[in-house]
Amino acid sequence: KYGDVLFLKLLIIFHFLQSRSIRELYRKIKAKQVIFDEKLPSIQTISYRMKKIDKEKLSGLVKKLIGSIVAIESTRLKKNEKLHLVIDIRREELIAFAISDQRDVRVAEKLIEGIRGKVIADRGYAEAEFVRKTEGYIRPRGKAGKEFTKRPLIGSIYMHRWKIEKFIQQLKMKINFERKKWEDVKVWIEWILMGRMLVYLVNRIKQEPRTLEILLN
Repeated sequence: KYGDVLFLKLLIIFHFLQSRSIRELYRKIKAKQVIFDEKLPSIQTISYRMKKIDKEKLSGLVKKLIGSIVAIESTRLKKNEKLHLVIDIRREELIAFAISDQRDVRVAEKLIEGIRGKVIADRGYAEAEFVRKTEGYIRPRGKAGKEFTKRPLIGSIYMHRWKIEKFIQQLKMKINFERKKWEDVKVWIEWILMGRMLVYLVNRIKQEPRTLEILLN
């Protein structure tokens, strides 16, 4: 009855309005706070269908458009779970994310799949196998870490980690950790971040129409 594009549009609106829930999004649309001419499904239908959106597939599209260097970082949320993020340091745009209680390196290995650029990461990712796979700028542990950042070229590239730290800080300022259900908090984070990736894709296509050919191949 309702096409997938409608729910992608709602996800973008959810991101822009920074709604706290689907019910709030629904009320804002009904109150004409945003132009939305299509027939609205029920709140239950919106919630169900938006949960079915494949964030890995969405991330795969973004990965086709990224630059040569990305940064990965994690931040603790609640109940031993962390938010893991990968961003393009040149555009400061989100590429991939996950909420998980697994070790940082294990999550990172999955998030960087398909990324052709080099990866900037701190000491938490300094495991031999991960470093070998990424061929990036992974800061070693111990004294070697200080020497690593002193190298002119590497140091100038590694310092761009502040961009992902800023991204995380800005996001966490918006998260309402006081909500009763932790699952609702995680859903909100996922929808906000997926909405951001969708906005990026739409803007790239508008600015560079040939982008669509890259995404479809």
